[in-house]
Amino acid sequence: MKIQSKIITLCAILILSACAGSLKTPPPLAKSSIKIAEFKPTFTPPKVDASFYTETLKKLQAKDTTVLDSIDMTRFRFSYLAYRKSIRLFSTDALDKKLSKAMTKTNFNEIEKIADEILEMDFTDVSTHFIKIYAMKKNGKDPSFHQALYKRLIQSIKVSGDGKSPATAFVLSQSKESLALINHFKLLPTTYFTANMSGRVLDIIECKNEKEESLSIYFDITEPSNFSF
Repeated sequence: MKIQSKIITLCAILILSACAGSLKTPPPLAKSSIKIAEFKPTFTPPKVDASFYTETLKKLQAKDTTVLDSIDMTRFRFSYLAYRKSIRLFSTDALDKKLSKAMTKTNFNEIEKIADEILEMDFTDVSTHFIKIYAMKKNGKDPSFHQALYKRLIQSIKVSGDGKSPATAFVLSQSKESLALINHFKLLPTTYFTANMSGRVLDIIECKNEKEESLSIYFDITEPSNFSF
């Protein structure tokens, strides 16, 4: 169990470090260019508005898992972009870096506190829910609500595709969701590409699984790439 705990901690640190852009040596860009044939996406992001995000937050305030099935998590995730725009929230990078630093220590009360600060700004942040779950367990608290929400957020990403091709890429509302999903699949990222094709922006992350087999995962990051104030 101690080894498993260390692995979970390491995964959490890597996720937050990468998301915050604080890694000194991020996965290297492949030297060779990637050519992708024209394709048509199989998934279309939902129409969004800031009010859906805020209304959903009200439903989640009671932390009642029974309401989760009634919420369109895909729309919730993408509506966060509209919410960000409405309140002119640039990013949570500063807090992400603070949380990444806190994860190198064992003050789980501090980790949980910073995670709450991030979630107050962005309740769709899959990686932060993952870390909060871990910190709550260490603090002897019941993380069942965040576990249930985390699973539904992950599932809402997975229903957008299978990540095996440009046309069936996982469609993201935030670029950092890619590493959250890779962590969920227990994969190790090694190299990444960025490609523009068919009017879409794609991240292609090469990974290794537990058997040391290599595979490429496709992520459509068009929506967050086009985000602006």
